[in-house]
Amino acid sequence: MVLFFSNVKGIHIKCNFVTQQNNHLIMKIMKSLLIIVLLSLVVQSCENAKPFQNDKFIKRHIIPINNAITMQQEFKTLRIDSLKPILEKTYGAKDFKDTQFVWFTLEDMESYINYIKAIKSANPKKDVSGVRIYFAAYPNKKVLNDRKIKHPRQQTVFMVPTVKSYNESESYKTMNHLPFAIRPDSPNNPIKGDFEIIEDLMLSHNKKRRIEVYKTNNKNLKSSFGAASSSISKSSITNFNVTSQVTAGLTSTIGNEGELSPPPPNNEH
Repeated sequence: MVLFFSNVKGIHIKCNFVTQQNNHLIMKIMKSLLIIVLLSLVVQSCENAKPFQNDKFIKRHIIPINNAITMQQEFKTLRIDSLKPILEKTYGAKDFKDTQFVWFTLEDMESYINYIKAIKSANPKKDVSGVRIYFAAYPNKKVLNDRKIKHPRQQTVFMVPTVKSYNESESYKTMNHLPFAIRPDSPNNPIKGDFEIIEDLMLSHNKKRRIEVYKTNNKNLKSSFGAASSSISKSSITNFNVTSQVTAGLTSTIGNEGELSPPPPNNEH
């Protein structure tokens, strides 16, 4: 109950009483808001801490550690060690040590995937279906088509996105996904245009038929190319960045130049 007084002092007493009530109410509201904020942060933290939720991927692609060790030892024994004397003779190199793994930063891998996603987004009518990873080797030279080779003679890998070709092979479904480069519609957007199949990167199995099936199902494709045109070999390797490499009118989609590791000298790791 609030009492009103006619004198000035009485009015001051009333005002102080009301002010104290307001302050108490404000403090209760602020405490409630603080509790809500803290709860939100806790919930967000819990969500961020959730484990990787893709059981299908894990069951299919994440292998036991011992399997990986066995596979790497198999590779070293039957590939690295078996080929060592042949490569030493070929290259005239004593105690030649070939690549045993290639390392990419997480940022590089994400950048390459984002590059492929950008290509897919720019060409929504094309079925960008996946990535091929090729085993390869650098030639015994320091420069290849004006690009410096950091690791001559060493094994490497490079990655190429694929476009799906329908109704071709049910037995070998990987054959239905073809490596491609891009012939841009405009120099202003080098990743939008016709997909040209990189014939030289295809296996010989029904190669011409698979290209024809793709052409039939993709009327906008002007032409495929391979041995008849050497431009693909001269433009193929790009570094991991969003800036497109365009040579002879074709945009490369190929990712390479990870960090290679032959066994370090003196058993260093």
